[in-house]
Amino acid sequence: MKRGFLYKDVSSLTWLQDESKGIADTLGSHVEEPNFLNKIYDLLTILNQILAEIKKTDFSKTVLVTGGSSGIGKELSILLYKQGYNVLVVSVSKEEFKLLQKECKEINSSGKLETLEADLTKTDSVPKILKWVSKLKLEVNVLVNNAGFGLWGKSWELSPEKIDSMLLLNMNAVTRLSNEFSKRMIERNNGFILNVASTASLQPLSYMAAYAASKAYVVSFSEALAAELAPYGVKLGILYPGTTKTNFLTVAGIHKENKKGGLGNLAYSIAMDPKDVAKVAFQAIQNETKRSVPGFMNQAHYYSTKIFPSWIVKRIADRIFKKE
Repeated sequence: MKRGFLYKDVSSLTWLQDESKGIADTLGSHVEEPNFLNKIYDLLTILNQILAEIKKTDFSKTVLVTGGSSGIGKELSILLYKQGYNVLVVSVSKEEFKLLQKECKEINSSGKLETLEADLTKTDSVPKILKWVSKLKLEVNVLVNNAGFGLWGKSWELSPEKIDSMLLLNMNAVTRLSNEFSKRMIERNNGFILNVASTASLQPLSYMAAYAASKAYVVSFSEALAAELAPYGVKLGILYPGTTKTNFLTVAGIHKENKKGGLGNLAYSIAMDPKDVAKVAFQAIQNETKRSVPGFMNQAHYYSTKIFPSWIVKRIADRIFKKE
């Protein structure tokens, strides 16, 4: 939104008063000149150009959500759109875009919804996103790094290619997008980044070893980056969702079971509705919250890691996630 004269704080119109005073002073000093009317015409022409530019400029907040076409990301995108935000959704699935767009068409909103198909595990994805945002002529005020997936099983038995893709998405994409949009937010001295971690990040997690480690990276990276950004007026928050009723469990290889007491049955029984998680994420964006943990069970998990020795928490988690 950086457009010379227009790059002002529009929440306060003192800058417009200053510009008007300058124009008045100019008129007063030239009132007796023979070209006075020509000068008035020139000034009015400039004012018309300024007003036309203001009309073309979208001053509402813009949020970019990765993985925003399904699960938590989709519900957050819809919630933001309802509230009049411009929502930029990046995802790998065209079919999911169609469903999201259909739902948003039924909502009366002053915001915009834009979608981009991009595979964040690919090296060209970030430049592609930056070019897209530039073409839209929108400044991203909020970045939500939501895209990610997990894998469940004995680490050496999992597909090496799937592990690589998971680490690229969960860590590399978060790092690159956070860094690129940090630069732009620093220029404006404001902005907010919400990185989606997981309660899996709270302890080493056997049978989800690489996934839990990737989310622990997100937490460590985010806390360090938040401190680096603080002097520049840019804030960063972390969201810690737990098990949620999305396709995450299916992709991870966790399914409902016939037998009682299995991980699948437990996971599906305690899983939160993604709409409820999205509400917490939305509040985090509104309030620029540093740390958000949705749901009582997840909060209990979070605070247990602060109270009990790590080996106790890990032993309990290992028993729950053990794969026979």
